[in-house]
Amino acid sequence: MLSNVNADFSARAAKLRRKTLELVDELSQAGLAQDRGASEALIRVVSAANQLGVAEALLDPARGTSAAADAGRPQLSQDAAIVLALAATAVPFAASREDEAERWVRILRMHGQVGSAMQSLGVPEAPLESPAQDPGSRVEHQAEGGSDVVEAIGDRAADLTRRRAADTVTTVDVFFAVLEAYGPAFDRALYARGATRDDVIARLAAAARV
Repeated sequence: MLSNVNADFSARAAKLRRKTLELVDELSQAGLAQDRGASEALIRVVSAANQLGVAEALLDPARGTSAAADAGRPQLSQDAAIVLALAATAVPFAASREDEAERWVRILRMHGQVGSAMQSLGVPEAPLESPAQDPGSRVEHQAEGGSDVVEAIGDRAADLTRRRAADTVTTVDVFFAVLEAYGPAFDRALYARGATRDDVIARLAAAARV
């Protein structure tokens, strides 16, 4: 009986988290992330979404073990947290794998070290949403991937963070996780905006030496 109650509370926490992520998307679209003072509000909303995710996992008996495992994960930097939160609201609704890759480019271009590198290369800003596409293909693609794609990117970014013996996931970790996941599709999305992965990596390396 208690398990059923917990599962119900977990579902309600999941619903609240989705609403919170929608708010993250709206705040970012309003330019809040670019304002140094107002960005604190965005960071706190992202934190609330992350905490709701933890609560969802703890309340759902089927996910209890995965929640315990997450306790040992590296922490997310503020920029990485925003990138993954925005991706969770945008990527699952892409119409194709190529559309997913383009959305990652748009999101990464806005935040952190990777965002600075892309902006210095002249990668243009673009809305997170793509132009309207055939609804049928959109539904079909969502059924194939869904939010699991973003979760997998987050997991891989955490793995890369551990490999470099660090305790904080940055946008650089997310960037390399996306490169692994999307390969040529991400390369094409970057190239369409006048840059290559080598360009971005070179800028990141140069910034690290400063």
